[in-house]
Amino acid sequence: MNLIELSIQTATDSVEALSAFLMANGALGIQTRDRQDFENKNMPGYGELIVTDDIKDLPEAAEVSGYFDEATFDETLPVKTKEKLTELTGYQLNIGSGVIALNRIVDQDWENNWKEYYHPVRLSHWFTVVPEWEDYQPASQSEQIIRLDPGMSFGTGTHITTQLALQYLEKTMVKENARVLDLGTGSGILAIAAHKMGAKQVVGTDIDAHALTFAEENIKLNELENKIALQESDLLKQVSGEYDIIIANILAEILMALVPNLGDHLAANGVAILSGIDHEQRDKLVAKLAEYHFDVVSEMRQKTWVSLLVKKQEV
Repeated sequence: MNLIELSIQTATDSVEALSAFLMANGALGIQTRDRQDFENKNMPGYGELIVTDDIKDLPEAAEVSGYFDEATFDETLPVKTKEKLTELTGYQLNIGSGVIALNRIVDQDWENNWKEYYHPVRLSHWFTVVPEWEDYQPASQSEQIIRLDPGMSFGTGTHITTQLALQYLEKTMVKENARVLDLGTGSGILAIAAHKMGAKQVVGTDIDAHALTFAEENIKLNELENKIALQESDLLKQVSGEYDIIIANILAEILMALVPNLGDHLAANGVAILSGIDHEQRDKLVAKLAEYHFDVVSEMRQKTWVSLLVKKQEV
């Protein structure tokens, strides 16, 4: 099968939104390359990712590529992509240069050449993400390994927003037998981490059935079959019950839509970890949280990204 590669030169702010857009428009898989992810090797305590000088055609900021079956490729997709980029600027997201390119490739060229970009990455105090093909041994007994298959899927879990959410999860997973809900689970990395930290119940949801398929594959890689429940849901619409920790690592405008129903599913003394927030959207989201009687307990920021830990206001 021949593939059409549609690549977008963009900025870190827009990587996740553009990835979701391409998947929603029929992409068989996504490859993202973000310069700041590769440069994490310079961050103390997070391990070495890769030497940037060794990477061919490393993007100026970030690049999102979608892979489509040539036989069914929508010829109008480049125009739709330009419209999507314009829409993202309306959300005050940096879209970078916005240059779009098409390339015809054969499937077998894809199968192995992307593997050179992915290596074990230390994301937090406890967790290291390891591609499934890597033979990696933990540096200490306390180091936890999450194995992922990033090939033609939903990323490696190394984005800053995931790192921030994972660091908050480590800080809040102190209650024995906690119930954890991971909204927009994507690769499943946060749900997997929650179970490894001792959560009694873990549910991962996503509006995209493709994402749930990839999350299920990653759950199997970590030998956690039947221990993490996956459910297709539009935010909280199909969710029932209450949770001690709710994680939502999604874009700020989607978090805004989540807030009105968040309290219905947050247990007494529960906390919500909200990540994926561009710093320019932070104040608007905090105001929305206050409107629905939530307090911001803590806040972390890395580069342009913000993560919030929130709880219900005490009556």
